Amino acid sequence: MAYSDIQQTEFNRATENLIEITWTYVNLQKEFPKLSETDSMGWKQMFVVWANEFEENYGRTDWDESEKTYQEAIEEFAKEKIFQWVGIRKYICIGRHIEGITLNPYEWLMEKGRKVKLFENEVEAKAYLRTNGYSDEDLEFLKFEEVWR
Repeated sequence: MAYSDIQQTEFNRATENLIEITWTYVNLQKEFPKLSETDSMGWKQMFVVWANEFEENYGRTDWDESEKTYQEAIEEFAKEKIFQWVGIRKYICIGRHIEGITLNPYEWLMEKGRKVKLFENEVEAKAYLRTNGYSDEDLEFLKFEEVWR
């Protein structure tokens, strides 16, 4: 493969990354209006930086052998970069499945002020539960879900 062919292939992948990151941003805007508060020129510059960064980190990945698909990896990467840039953080909340028909099949662990209790990570959440009388067997029946705030 000639050098110009290699450059063209890398350019095409970086362009595809740029498009996927942009689509992720557009889809997140609906749920997180805070994303619209930043100047679009700033976003465009960051999208290019992130597309190149993704290519540097994952460009040689064999997606057929990977645990994640390309789509899953780029969406997760983009989501984390976008949220970090505007100061939205990832937390873990704990849920317990509720039997029966319901719109929300999980009952979330709440704080005294009736807000969902949030943790920095799953390890912290499990430590909190163990301190409050939950056994390892009890933890198997709980759901640890990521939320962004």
